[in-house]
Amino acid sequence: MSTMNYIEELIPGDTFIIDSHYYIATTDFNKRGAKFCINLHDGTCKWLDPSYIVKKSPVYILDTDNNIIPLKKEQDKINV
Repeated sequence: MSTMNYIEELIPGDTFIIDSHYYIATTDFNKRGAKFCINLHDGTCKWLDPSYIVKKSPVYILDTDNNIIPLKKEQDKINV
């Protein structure tokens, strides 16, 4: 399931799509609150403003048995 989020809502390791390219959020941020993100297609880096809206989307890998595994597992949200 993909959702729309502000960059400021992402945590390190979250993957998302911008202009048909997948990015991953890193731990780096600057004093304006922009997050440092890496393009998974070509390795370029980009500072993204905290108010920028992106589409969260999981990235999957294959293990040695060709099982599909998410690169980062999402935590189940518990409604209280």
